[in-house]
Parts: sequence; structure tokens; C-alpha cells
Amino acid sequence: MQTLLIVLEQIFLYLPLILGAYINISMMKMPDLSIEAAYVFGAILASKFIVVGQDMPCMLYLLAIFMVSLVGGLVVGLVSSMLTQYARIPHLLSSILTIGLFHGVNQYVLGSANFSLSRFKNPLVIEGVFVKHPELLVLALVSLLLIALCYFFFKTQLGYSLYVFGNNPQFFEHYGISTKFVSCFGVALGNGLAGLSG
Repeated sequence: MQTLLIVLEQIFLYLPLILGAYINISMMKMPDLSIEAAYVFGAILASKFIVVGQDMPCMLYLLAIFMVSLVGGLVVGLVSSMLTQYARIPHLLSSILTIGLFHGVNQYVLGSANFSLSRFKNPLVIEGVFVKHPELLVLALVSLLLIALCYFFFKTQLGYSLYVFGNNPQFFEHYGISTKFVSCFGVALGNGLAGLSG
């Protein structure tokens, strides 16, 4: 039983990363390696916020950590897509450049090779709400919310446009719609989800 709980927890941890990779690689058909940098950068920003946000109320603290990691991934995705769309660098090369760039940024933000979070309170342990398996229950709730949001988003025009971009990017130019916006938004969204997973 304990092994099953551990497996479920790992599935919920990596679910946002899987959704982000699905958007970038499967839907938009872009060879996006910058997801790796987004995953790590989101984790680093969240860990730094765990250190500085210890005095916040518990639910706000947890929500802020999720938002910080999501924004970290979005920043990585925007850098990668801007290099592709505005600097005219092929997407595979721009994602490799983004990985290299954010290796340096990660070291600067972290300030050291690594540090321990063991002396800080666990943001997933919400007092009085989840007593047994707090990480599993919080991650399950977040994952279910994320799946519902993605389901409804993929039914919108913007969600469909990511599918269209993957199949025929010239479609947008033909109808006078900004291809750059759709590309930047899709890559940023996929990397933001990867940052949230981190």
C-alpha cells in the first residue's frame, strides 16, 4: 500500500510536466528542450520563496509557491520563444541556448551549489486539514484542478489554435493572425506547467 501511495505521489508531481511537454511537443510539434530549464528554474524559485515566505498564512503560502514556480517556467518559455520568433534562431537551437543561459541564472538565484530545505516548514502540510499523507492529498487536488483547467482551455479558440499551429503554422499568416503570439503563448504555457511541476 505504501508503494502505491508513493507511485501516486510521483505521478501527481510530474503531471504538470507531462502536460507541458504534451502542449509543446505533441500539440505544437516543436522540439522544445527548454522544458528542462523551466522545470529546474521553477523548482529553484519555489525553494527560494519557501525560505522567505515562512511567516505567511498556510494556504496563501502554498498558493504563492505554486504561482512563483509557474511564473519561473513562463519566463523560461518566453525567453526561448522570443529567441525563435524575434531573433530568427531555429527553435531547437534557441531551446539549447535557453538551457545554457538558465544554468547561469539558476546558479545566480540559488547563490550556491545547493541548500537544504529541511529546517523550513513543509508548505504541503496544511495544519488541521490534511493529517495523513498531506503531500499526496494536496498534489491530488492540484492535479485534478489542473486537468479540469486544461480540459476547458483546450476547448477554447486559443486552445484550438495551438493544435492548428502544430499542423499548419501558415494558417495564421493567411488570416492575418499573429503567428508569433500563438507560438510564444504555447511555449510559455508548456514551460510554465513544467516550472509548476518543478
